[in-house]
Amino acid sequence: YYALARMGALVVPINPVYRKVELEHIFRDSGARAFLGHRDYLEEAAAVMDELPGMDIRILDGREAPEGFILLRDVFDWTGEPLPPPVTSAEDPFAVIYTSGTTGPPKGAVLTHGNLMSDVLAVAGLRTHQPGDVVLTALPLFHIYGQTHALNLSLYSGLTLRVWDRFDPAEIIAAIEEEESTVLYAVPTMIIRLLELAAASPPRRSSLRFCVSGGASLPVEVFRRFEELFDTWIMEGYGLTECSPTCLDNPPG
Repeated sequence: YYALARMGALVVPINPVYRKVELEHIFRDSGARAFLGHRDYLEEAAAVMDELPGMDIRILDGREAPEGFILLRDVFDWTGEPLPPPVTSAEDPFAVIYTSGTTGPPKGAVLTHGNLMSDVLAVAGLRTHQPGDVVLTALPLFHIYGQTHALNLSLYSGLTLRVWDRFDPAEIIAAIEEEESTVLYAVPTMIIRLLELAAASPPRRSSLRFCVSGGASLPVEVFRRFEELFDTWIMEGYGLTECSPTCLDNPPG
């Protein structure tokens, strides 16, 4: 992700479990020339690329690559002359993120380096991060919420990031118990499941300094009960992919 930013390339993050019809729309609409993915999620994407001869750079992470693909580790073994990094500006586009926030097929929101960085800087001023914080999240990083808040903001702030590829409330609570200081990024459905589990079996201790909730509105009774059970407070935000994404965020207290 950051290597592509450094190269001045455009990145189009996509859901790895999309089916062929969804992938075909995004691949064609974006005009993508290169594919970088994982062997475990190749079947649907390969079927689309067979019909797109223009996507001729195909890189795969995994133990083996079928014909027409090269392994990511072989790219890392490149021993030729390094390419000079292009000069990018804040106005240059970086991420094209497809959103279904409107009618019809998903539309690609084109976000610049400046868009994404300005959101990180704005949100960093709202958070009370400490150097030892460990950020916990199971948010998908192909979505703007996970990409900006969980990923970019954490790295910008110099924090450790623990990412789960699938949400498991028991594993999240175990991490909250074992870490010294944590911050949780989640959506309301995750918070509700954590609350249900904690209500049945309260955590031994809570390292959760605060939690960030977005993606949908959080019921007030869930909001208050979660804060009580985990001895923490919740920052609830509203955003749009087109806005990189933060629009509103309730301040501490």
